[in-house]
Amino acid sequence: MLGKRTIMTLFFLIGILPISVCANDHPAIDDHAVLSGFTAFLNTAIKNGSATEAKTLRGQLGRRKTSLILPHKNKNENFTYNKAVDSVAVLAAIYKCPNCRRIHNSTATAWVITSDGVMASIATRKGKFFPVTEIIAANPASDVALFRVKTDSFSLSPLPLATKDAPVSAAVNVISHPDGRFFTYTSGNVSRYFKKKSGKLVTIWMSITADYARGSSGGPVIDNSGMVVGMVANTNTIYYKSESKTTNGTKTKSNGNVQMVIKNCVPAHTLRALINASPGKP
Repeated sequence: MLGKRTIMTLFFLIGILPISVCANDHPAIDDHAVLSGFTAFLNTAIKNGSATEAKTLRGQLGRRKTSLILPHKNKNENFTYNKAVDSVAVLAAIYKCPNCRRIHNSTATAWVITSDGVMASIATRKGKFFPVTEIIAANPASDVALFRVKTDSFSLSPLPLATKDAPVSAAVNVISHPDGRFFTYTSGNVSRYFKKKSGKLVTIWMSITADYARGSSGGPVIDNSGMVVGMVANTNTIYYKSESKTTNGTKTKSNGNVQMVIKNCVPAHTLRALINASPGKP
């Protein structure tokens, strides 16, 4: 989102208001309403100059630590979609294309860490829109950033961050926005932890079996007790490679069929490493 070719990038928190109701009385997400509301908010932000540009945000990526008062975990609460979904938000990057006159946008997922506007990766589902004002801590090696948004005293609903990583086989839940399908729920388990080497740098990652796709990056991975144990990062696809013969008898290799998609996430300890934490009130 912060590419060098970008002329202007604006970050916003976006949310939605459910428009219709399903037959079983559950609110139905209007994906078009999310994007339409975002466009209207963008036009206002450009006119009044309330947006933060990419150049400013890029200059803050060197921040490695921040101090926060984290929410206290209510021991009597377990994970449910209805409890967690209002803590999940749509994060959008807006940029002016260097090759045309149009303004483009891309969306990802974010979640609330503190009630005063610290996010990881946004009207809420209740229809509130907030601009991102700064990056308060980041770890480029692990693709993690913490943002602060201007809430104008509106209190957000934070999710508690786990103090330790979830064990392999633990049940996990994901709420994210795969390819514009906003506030999608999936579930699975922690499948493994692994080391990733880049030169002398080694980082630890977590893989899970809960499904997600592009647009899900930044989404919270929540255990069954309601604690955030990780954050969606990327996927790796495993193909069954095959050989075939052409009409002239030469062999060609192709990726073949998809066998498995590995879902990689940032574990809780990597998020914790960005925060000097103080416990919140019970």
